[in-house]
Amino acid sequence: MKVHLSTRYTWMNKWMVLVLILAIGLTTPVSDILAANKATANEKPVPAHMTVLLNDEILQFDVQPVIVKGSTLVPLRKIFESLDASVYWKNDTKTVTATKGQMTFTYTIGDMHAWRNDWKLPVATIPGMIVEGNTMVPLRFVSESLGVQVHYVAETRTIHMVKPEKTWSDAELTAELDRYRLPLPYKTILNQAPEWIAYMQSRVNADSVLFFGDSTTWGSYLGSKETLPYLAGQELGTSAYNLGVPGFSPTQMMPFIDHVLTALDEQKPAVVIQLQYFWDQPTTYTGFTDMLQRTIPPIEDARQALTRTLPADEEKVEPAYADYAQQSAEKKSAMVARGKQIFVKKHQLSSEMNSRLQSLRALIQARPQQQFYVYLPPYLMGEVTTHTELKTSDVQQYVNLIERQFEGLPNVYVRNFNDGNEEWTATDFIDWLHRSKQGEKRFAAVLTDWIQQEQAN
Repeated sequence: MKVHLSTRYTWMNKWMVLVLILAIGLTTPVSDILAANKATANEKPVPAHMTVLLNDEILQFDVQPVIVKGSTLVPLRKIFESLDASVYWKNDTKTVTATKGQMTFTYTIGDMHAWRNDWKLPVATIPGMIVEGNTMVPLRFVSESLGVQVHYVAETRTIHMVKPEKTWSDAELTAELDRYRLPLPYKTILNQAPEWIAYMQSRVNADSVLFFGDSTTWGSYLGSKETLPYLAGQELGTSAYNLGVPGFSPTQMMPFIDHVLTALDEQKPAVVIQLQYFWDQPTTYTGFTDMLQRTIPPIEDARQALTRTLPADEEKVEPAYADYAQQSAEKKSAMVARGKQIFVKKHQLSSEMNSRLQSLRALIQARPQQQFYVYLPPYLMGEVTTHTELKTSDVQQYVNLIERQFEGLPNVYVRNFNDGNEEWTATDFIDWLHRSKQGEKRFAAVLTDWIQQEQAN
C-alpha cells in the first residue's frame, strides 16, 4: 500500500510516542509528549504569507518570508539591496557582508549576533538560517540595522518599513554643501569633480582651507560633520573643504590638485595635504583623463548635481566604528598581518614617493602666494613598534627625507604627527591607520593648533 509521506510521518510519530510511553512507564502524560512533539515541528519555517512594504512599495521576494517561533524571517539580500546596500556572500564560512554608505554589516548563519562597524549587535530570539538557498534573518533586526522604522499591521498581515527621507531648507542645504566632500565609493570620486570645482568657485575665499590626501579617517566619518576638515574648519573659524581623494598614482594625484587649484587661482585658499608613510604603493584610477577634460558646469547645474548625492554622503551610522582597544583578538590579528606589510623600515625615498614629492614641490613653487601644509598623520605607533621593526625615530628619519624635498620654499610647512609630542592611544584609533571618533576630534585640535602657530609666525 502506498502511504503519503505526511501520513507515514504521522504514524511514525505516534509509534515513537507509544514506544516512549512504554519505556518510561507512563510517568509523563501522553498529552504533554504530543504537545512537545508539536512544538518541535513548529520550529520549522512556516510560510508567512504577508506583504512587506518599503516606503509604500511592495517588495517582491524569490523566497517568501517565513515564521519561526513567532519571528518573521526575510531574505537578507532582498531587504538590504532594497535599501541600497551591497551584499556579499562567503560560502565557506556561511557569512554575509552588507555595506551601505559608511556602514559595514556582517552576519554568520547560526550566530545570535551580527557585527555592525565591529560592534556586536544582538540578532533577536532566533538565529538566521538558510531557506531554499537564501539567507533568512529576523526582519526587525535587519531593517533596524539600517535605521529603518518597522511596523506590523496584524489585520492586513502587512509589514511596513519606512526610511525617513532627509530634507533641507535653502540655508541648511548651503551649510551642507559648504562642508561637502567628493563622495565615496572611490570609483565615483572623479565623476563629480567638475561639479564640485564649480561650487567651490562660487564659495571659496582666501581664508578657506582645502584638504587633499588619502582618507582622513575611517569610512564611518568621511562625509559627515565628524571628519577632520569640518572639525578643523570649526576650530579655525573658516570654511574647510574636504577633497579627501585617495592617493592616486604619482601621475594622477598632483595633476588633480593642480587642476583644482588652477580653477581656484583667484581665491588662493590655504591647502592642507596629507601624505602617508606607505604612499609608495601605486594606485591608478580610470576615468582620470576624461575628468580633467570635462567642462566645469554652471553653478546651478553643479549645485543640483551635488544636492542629489547629499543623502548618501551624509549617511550616518550609529554606533560608530569600535576603537582599537575594543576590537576582537581575531580582528587585531588581521590588523597585525596588514600592518607588518606596510610599516617597513625605509632608508630612502622610493621612486614612487620621490615622484609624488617632486611634483608637489613644483606645484607649491608655482604658487608662492598660497600657504601649504604637508603632514604625516598619526598612527597607532604603540602597535607599530610592538609588531614591526619600525620605531618612532625611524618614521622621523623618513620624514626628514621628505622635508628635504621642500627646502627653500617659504610657503610650505611640513609636520610629522608621530614625533612624540602627542601621545596617541588605542582609543584614538580603529586600526593602526584610521582614527576613531575620539581620535578624529583630538587630531583636529592638534592639526589646527599647528596651522595657527605657523600662521602667527
